[in-house]
Amino acid sequence: MNKLKYILTIILIFIYAQTASAQDPLSKEDAFSAEEYPDITALFENRDDAQQIIDAFTDSAGNWRNLYGAIEYFTGDKREACIYLVKIMPHLDRLEMTMETLVEHVEYAWSAKTDFPYTVPDDMFREYILIYRLGREPVTPYRAILRERFEHLVGATPSDTAKAVNEWIHENMEIKPRGFFGPRPSPTSVLSAGVGTEKDIANLTVGILKTLGVPSRRVSISNFGQQTGGAAWVEIYDGEWVPLYPDAPTDFGDFTHWEQGKKYNVTVATAQSAFNAAQVTSAYTGVGVIELKFSRQGQVIPDFKHFGISVYNNGAFLPLDDLEYPLEDTSMLTNEAGVFEAVLGDGTYLVQCGVRNYKGDPWVQTSFVYLAAGEKIRVEFEIDIPVMDLAPGDLVKRKFNELPQFKLDNLDYPSDLDGSAHLIVFFNLREEPAIRMLPDIIKFANEHPELTLKLIHTNAPDETEEAKRSVDDAGGDSLEILWDDSGEAAKAWKCAYDEDTTKFTSLPACVMVDEHGTIVLYSEDLNLIIYDYLIRGLEFIP
Repeated sequence: MNKLKYILTIILIFIYAQTASAQDPLSKEDAFSAEEYPDITALFENRDDAQQIIDAFTDSAGNWRNLYGAIEYFTGDKREACIYLVKIMPHLDRLEMTMETLVEHVEYAWSAKTDFPYTVPDDMFREYILIYRLGREPVTPYRAILRERFEHLVGATPSDTAKAVNEWIHENMEIKPRGFFGPRPSPTSVLSAGVGTEKDIANLTVGILKTLGVPSRRVSISNFGQQTGGAAWVEIYDGEWVPLYPDAPTDFGDFTHWEQGKKYNVTVATAQSAFNAAQVTSAYTGVGVIELKFSRQGQVIPDFKHFGISVYNNGAFLPLDDLEYPLEDTSMLTNEAGVFEAVLGDGTYLVQCGVRNYKGDPWVQTSFVYLAAGEKIRVEFEIDIPVMDLAPGDLVKRKFNELPQFKLDNLDYPSDLDGSAHLIVFFNLREEPAIRMLPDIIKFANEHPELTLKLIHTNAPDETEEAKRSVDDAGGDSLEILWDDSGEAAKAWKCAYDEDTTKFTSLPACVMVDEHGTIVLYSEDLNLIIYDYLIRGLEFIP
């Protein structure tokens, strides 16, 4: 694009943008609603993504006119590209995006697709060319300036262009540590200053390459396993992803750059493209797998998030910030068995997980892992606080100011049990936990006759005979079962209940009460160490 065409494009965008509202973009006074603007809503009503577009306008408060103005500026495929950006924008970008900025990004992304000797693959265009963001920098128009400044570096292939840009960055930009706290600078600010951190300069490089039609993304390592600090560089796509190192142009395409003579150096390499991230560690080093299995009361917890992995680095364990992306990427996820898989470079790692008791006191477990390439190591954590460490409040899931009242068969509760320590168990056989836990509950009750046991079968009148057999088989007396068919007694004890399905969702519920009417234990749902829980609860009865 020559200079005259560049100037004319900017002028057209500026003139057209004057149709956008001057309303404060953060103001809700001119916020979009489908009811208030039916003509605009009607323009999108025949589209499959109509609701997404309307939701985006609504989410943008008073700034929706800028987004709508940019969409109206375009026709055809460019308009579809603009709509795509509006739909995927984060909330803050929708509040701050100007029409001029959005139009410029679409115009120059589209020209990058058509103006150069090489072709951008269709499946790469949106993610690696069209999207305006590079990372967490301010949303600014940068493509027009970068196009004008670097178009002369375009070569016959994406790799030729990337190498030329790499040389220019190496010769003209200086890497310096960050000296302030705040957002990352825009690529044009970094270009003007001539200095930036590794990430700043990597962002600038990606911005230039995107503008010149080369699919690219920033890659980073937050902490090495041996070398001090971390690193940031760039990958470009030319039939496959290859690395580009702004400070080492002669190593273009060399995946061994970071581990030349430095074993254990690559921990987790993360490729970042605007709103998405992927782990690419295996491209830069041999990898192993640390499997993490978390269980509570014998039940696997697949979505447990209170853990961290740190790498041994120069005498200290440093956290791997890269793990903020685990569940979206195939190389770091929770598998079908509920086991978290961390794909990591060889090295020494510290795994930590923690929970808190009812007072907020932490209980942390740690495990050291020595991981070699090709190795798979499983670490299992039982995240229950050890039973002997449980305080009275830890055992009581639900709080009551006074004991609930109910009448059931020949039991008038609580008056009939006043002055006696007792154990009430609500159960039915609709869910597996009761089937698995009844033997341990009844075993405990048989061993501690000083407690009065009340087995209450609730909310399942169709399984009377089955319930009797289960209690007898577990060593109990089915003749002692109390029948709460309506579930009223269980509701009085606030057992978890789903109004839609009219079923209790967290049975069995075990409640232990001392002779003074104080609840010392209330446990719900699957608890495979219920016997130990009941033993611990008994210790709190005077």
